Parts: sequence; C-alpha cells; structure tokens
Amino acid sequence: MKVWFYSSRVRRPLRYVDSYRKTVGGAETNVAIALTRLGHQTGWISKLGEDEFGLYVQNVIRGEGVDTSRVVFDDQAPTAVFFKERMTNQDPNIYYYRHQQQRVCYLLMIWTKTIFNRPNTFI
Repeated sequence: MKVWFYSSRVRRPLRYVDSYRKTVGGAETNVAIALTRLGHQTGWISKLGEDEFGLYVQNVIRGEGVDTSRVVFDDQAPTAVFFKERMTNQDPNIYYYRHQQQRVCYLLMIWTKTIFNRPNTFI
C-alpha cells in the first residue's frame, strides 16, 4: 500500500514541479474497491504507518465502502510514498520511499461470499 504523488498537468522532471496530486494506489486496494463497487462485501487488511498518510489511506479505502476494521498501525514504519515523474512521450520515472519492514507487512483479505458462496475467502 502506498500514497502516490504526481503532477497532474506538468510533464517535466520533479525538480521543476511545485504542486502534486495525492492518491492511494496498489493492486490489492484496486481489487477491493472494484469488487465493492460491483456490490460485493470486501475487507482490506494492512499494516500502515501510524502517520497522516496511513490515516489518509484508511479513510480513502473506508470511504469506498471497504471494511478496514482490521487495519493495524505501526509507529516504527512510516506509510510508503511514491512520486511519479510524468514526462511527455516517455515512460514515467517512479521514486518509491518505504521502510524496509513494509515489504512483508501487508495482506489482502476479501470477503467474497457472493462470489464463492463462502465467507472469508482469501485472494
């Protein structure tokens, strides 16, 4: 799980960008939100930094109707952030900042009763 920062209009190196758009990213998050929008009950489990970015991530996902009641906050590992450098006619450069511990600290659980006809299926 990470917080993305990217320039929404300027297509030049980050050193010249003075404003960014903030959003939540991650494949697991996208799946949980998409299934919720399709009418399924979903839950998302993760370990987030005990910081403003962690609270932002939880609020965005919960705001989409995904159950975040099992999210854990860690005061020793800050929430990961990405900066995306958008360039004209080039693949973007990605700058990823995360605590080493976070590589093994997240897990996705989606309640898929309506898909598999059984609760608490892990995907």
